[in-house]
Amino acid sequence: MPIAHILLAILVSAIYGTAFVAIKLAVTELPPLLVTGYRYLFAALPLIFFVPVPKVPLRLLIAYGITQGAIMFGLIFSAIRLGMPPGLASLVVQMQVFFTVLFSVLAFSERPRRREIVGAAIAVIGICLIGLANAEITPPVPFLMVIGSAAAWGVANV
Repeated sequence: MPIAHILLAILVSAIYGTAFVAIKLAVTELPPLLVTGYRYLFAALPLIFFVPVPKVPLRLLIAYGITQGAIMFGLIFSAIRLGMPPGLASLVVQMQVFFTVLFSVLAFSERPRRREIVGAAIAVIGICLIGLANAEITPPVPFLMVIGSAAAWGVANV
């Protein structure tokens, strides 16, 4: 891989991680759903002038917006407000990959290979171990809210 690509990957990871620190700061001052709304408002305002409306049925566009915007981010922002450490939240929400595969199997009859199933099982076990190891500092409800957020992200991906 070229060094420029490696540096870009590191930059993306740094920006992603920093975003969760900003989320923590924001939800300590403002209600989580308001922060979610501001996030979309400030992202959408510049984009509406440059990006055309996707050519999909309006019901799918609205469903995607509600699932990705309101449910996914509403749950994770609320979980952070309720005590979920932002670094742990950024890791646990990556369970969206597992949910995306699961929902693809259910919706499109996708058939993951044995190696993919083993990898998914290891990921689930790992997240369960992380949850148990952090049970003393992370309340269970916010942890489960982040899992729900990951599930909503998986639905939105499909």
